[in-house]
Amino acid sequence: MILIAADVLQVADLVETIPDVADRLIETFWPGPLTIVFKASERLQEFAFRKSKTIAVRVPDSLICLALLKSCGFPLVSTSANRSGEAESTYAHEVSRVFGDELDLIIDGGETPSKIPSTVVDVTRTPIRIIRQGAISEPEISTVLDVY
Repeated sequence: MILIAADVLQVADLVETIPDVADRLIETFWPGPLTIVFKASERLQEFAFRKSKTIAVRVPDSLICLALLKSCGFPLVSTSANRSGEAESTYAHEVSRVFGDELDLIIDGGETPSKIPSTVVDVTRTPIRIIRQGAISEPEISTVLDVY
């Protein structure tokens, strides 16, 4: 599970701190296909994330998702549109077939713009670590970080 947020202000409430390296990635790739793993805020310990000291967050580039997130005013728990190791789902009916009644809500915004999942980067360590290679390549990330 990850949390999707409308903007970096919502993210700031979820995490212990936003390190400089994360700021650079956020400025370049959000909204977009980059999921960042942060140290979770102690405030989250009372919720479902209490067993983990980290939290994965993304600001999606879907206009439908951003509108929903802005209108409700808080981040939402989200999942990938597939199970680990399985093919990506690109339509709502495919997500429904894979997850069935496990999800509270599936938003049908048509076909997803990309069949490539988000890149997941852990900024809780130095140097940062790419956990999953996705739509943003390691060279693209390195270029952004080397510029500063």
